[in-house]
Amino acid sequence: MNPKNNIFFNNNNNILKKHIFFFIAQKIIDNEQITKEINIKKAIMYNFILKNEYSIKNKFDLITETSKNVFYNLIVLDAFLSFLCKIQKVYFALIKFKNIYKYKKTKIQVDYDMCLNQIDTTKKNCICIYQNNKLYWFLIRDLINIINTSLINAPGFFSEPLVSKNPYNNIPFNKSTLYNIYFRIKYSGIKMPELINNFFLTNFDLGKFTYDYEYLIREYVIENYIKNTSEINLYQAVIIMLKKYNELVKSKYKIIVDTEFPKERLVNILKPCLLLYFKYRYSLIELVKQNSVYEFKKNLILLKKNNPGFGRKIYKNNKSNNSSSNFYYSDSHINFYNNTTNNFLNSHTNNDYNNDYEFNNITDYEEDYINTTLYINENVIIPINNDDDDESSDEDADSVS
Repeated sequence: MNPKNNIFFNNNNNILKKHIFFFIAQKIIDNEQITKEINIKKAIMYNFILKNEYSIKNKFDLITETSKNVFYNLIVLDAFLSFLCKIQKVYFALIKFKNIYKYKKTKIQVDYDMCLNQIDTTKKNCICIYQNNKLYWFLIRDLINIINTSLINAPGFFSEPLVSKNPYNNIPFNKSTLYNIYFRIKYSGIKMPELINNFFLTNFDLGKFTYDYEYLIREYVIENYIKNTSEINLYQAVIIMLKKYNELVKSKYKIIVDTEFPKERLVNILKPCLLLYFKYRYSLIELVKQNSVYEFKKNLILLKKNNPGFGRKIYKNNKSNNSSSNFYYSDSHINFYNNTTNNFLNSHTNNDYNNDYEFNNITDYEEDYINTTLYINENVIIPINNDDDDESSDEDADSVS
């Protein structure tokens, strides 16, 4: 046999991909022992090969068509399918051999992580990706960050997931690579990220993923924005948040912050409240919006109750000539991150989540919140019952002397 005429030695990869399955089928058919049943089976297989016209795309469609042919009895069809299994076994063994050979002979292009540290390729927290005739080693956590960053792309909070790409060559990962990454994460002992798992459930279809999980993407976008945006850039959002809060509560609970209060310090303190504010404004989940505005008001009222002078400039009575030490800013505050239950051992038997908060002992707050009816319409909170007390002294006291 002339190697040049053999599809295994053909330089055209497309021809190889199209013909490899049917080349194996033909060889196995020719090597079968001749019997009456085998002859029938051969006729079916040859008809199968001719119909395909060496096109691998229609292989499974024609298998289904052949199996449903009413002119073939069950014995013949069973023999046909067992014969087909032999072909598939050889076909996938050859593909596996090709991949092993390719991985061993291909040059490693990258073997360090995104922090330029050498990757220990013997560990299970890494994966090798073949792309563009080169090998790229990645840590699982780096791939998780790459894919998650692409999926939560949302300019202006409008979800527009991007294609996940190899950062070293800017070439998109193909679908088989994404499946390999998913199962490597699953069996690596690392917790599967929710977005990547849902991306897998949609068969890595970006359009379907966006349509089915836009509400979930929005939640991650909001959290990512608050987490990764600098304090200086969030300052204006905090000022708007406090203005909206002051519109919702009675005068005695309003928070007035001195204009010279350190910006970064203010944002760092109120960032948990800002996250709740953004969720109530931009979340697509109605229950999240309602719970967020509830928690948002509750936290700021607790802040005001624990430190009525928060945000004010406090002047000292001292005789020092150093003007810089004559005042300080009142910034003591509650720990917004420590508002969950301390009753860990019994929490599995109690589903009343609100009982876990210390604010339940503040009867003034409960009464004020019940008496204030809120409607959430087009991301705007409108107070219906505006019975604020005329306590102008609280609002006018911009400083305490």
